[in-house]
Amino acid sequence: MKELYKKLIKEYLQKGGKQAFVDKLSPVYSLQSEAKLRFELQKLNSKASSVNTSQNDAYIVENKTVVSGKEALKNLNKIGLISEYPHELHSLYNERQKQFINACSLKMQLNEVDAADDTAALSYHRQK
Repeated sequence: MKELYKKLIKEYLQKGGKQAFVDKLSPVYSLQSEAKLRFELQKLNSKASSVNTSQNDAYIVENKTVVSGKEALKNLNKIGLISEYPHELHSLYNERQKQFINACSLKMQLNEVDAADDTAALSYHRQK
C-alpha cells in the first residue's frame, strides 16, 4: 500500500500536479490521503486527455467514445464509493445518488404508462 501511495504521488507530480497539494497530504499512508490523491489524479487525467486548444483557441475534444445505451446506463450508476471522494465532495456524491434514484423511479413509473396515453407520459416528463 505504501509503495502504491508513493507511486501515485510520483505520477501526480509527473502529470503536472502541484507540489503544494502533495505537501498538504499526510506523509503517513491513510485511506483518506489516497482517496484525495486518486481524485486529483483523475481530474488531471481527464483534463489532459479530453481538451486541447488549437492555434485559434477553439476547443477540440479528443478520445470521444460512443457507447451503447446499455453501457451508458451501467456507467451512469458507477460513481464509486463515497470513501473514494474527499469529505468536501460527500454532499455532491449524495445529491448525485439521489438524482440517479429519482431518475430510475420516474423511468419505472413511465414504463407502466400505456403507450397511447400521451398526457400521462408527459406528466412524468415534467416531473424531472
